[in-house]
Amino acid sequence: MEPLLSSPLALEGWHEFNRIKWGIRPHRLVLGQAEGDGAKLDAVLYLNRRGRIYQPHHNPYLPVSFRPSPTSFPSRSERRWLTLAEQLADEMRARGMANAVDLPVGIMDGRPWRWAGFSVGAKYTYILDLPYSPERMEKNCRSSMRRAERAGYRCERTDRLADAYVCLMETAARKGFRFDLTLRDLEMARELLGDEHLRVYVCYGPDGTPAAANFVLHRPGGMAVGWLGGVTSAHLSTGAFQLLEVFSMDDLASAGATCYDLAGANIPGVALAKAQFGGRLTPYYFVSPVGLKPLAIWILEWLRPARGQARRRRTCVSAGVRQGDAEGCECGRGPLGVPAHGGSAGAQPSGLD
Repeated sequence: MEPLLSSPLALEGWHEFNRIKWGIRPHRLVLGQAEGDGAKLDAVLYLNRRGRIYQPHHNPYLPVSFRPSPTSFPSRSERRWLTLAEQLADEMRARGMANAVDLPVGIMDGRPWRWAGFSVGAKYTYILDLPYSPERMEKNCRSSMRRAERAGYRCERTDRLADAYVCLMETAARKGFRFDLTLRDLEMARELLGDEHLRVYVCYGPDGTPAAANFVLHRPGGMAVGWLGGVTSAHLSTGAFQLLEVFSMDDLASAGATCYDLAGANIPGVALAKAQFGGRLTPYYFVSPVGLKPLAIWILEWLRPARGQARRRRTCVSAGVRQGDAEGCECGRGPLGVPAHGGSAGAQPSGLD
């Protein structure tokens, strides 16, 4: 088991944002050798009012990292990983789980949770190495970006959250869901995380109006994680989204990010759109309790994107949307404005109780 890259999801500001916004309690666990160079497993479990583990809405993954001890024998690292991960799985089983949780990219062994009686499955995302070259994009995606450049679109990293929020809200209205983060929520996240760790990018149209927005969680020396994104309806087929993604990756590389996680490729249309950027398809695990209620929730979550995808196909056919347009790759995190975890942005799961 390889050590995880430095994650922005492990930042105290991120934990505090979740505590205030969702009314949950971050509980940090350090298993193994906390000091020195011995093996260590570090995790943050979010606890709801009943003390059960809950992955908050708009959270791509649960913060879990493993640092192996120095050894030339991979089997020793694996044994140490299994010992510590089994302790974490036992802790999760003892506390109980209010919903399914996603383990981060880099945790490539889900056996300890399966052995503890959980249901373990796989999801997928795309990882892009930084610095990024547009030559890795598919031709139609690159052409859309160049078209936006010629038309006078410009991108910038900004502190004007209201401009970015316009893109998120218009996307939510177009998609038909209630976006459950307010402008004040985003301002609070920026205050707690700081501009270095929550980087906000906006692409402006030739007339100066916001066309697309991208919110990225960043920690120097590690993997940046796409959090939220949106495109206004007037700019769906202009290449603004593609231009902004490349601009974001250039800035992240300059800030010390080693790679960029597009945070989810589990809906057919979204997966195809993200694939055009040329990233590595990368699996990650989700862990859920076994029982009839989790099964019913899983079925509902599976049917929701399937129905939405069918509607999008009909809409795209009638509207003549081309592959590579922004509608298909709206939010890095699900459809634009939708996070990687938690299903529809319209209804907060009941696991907070």
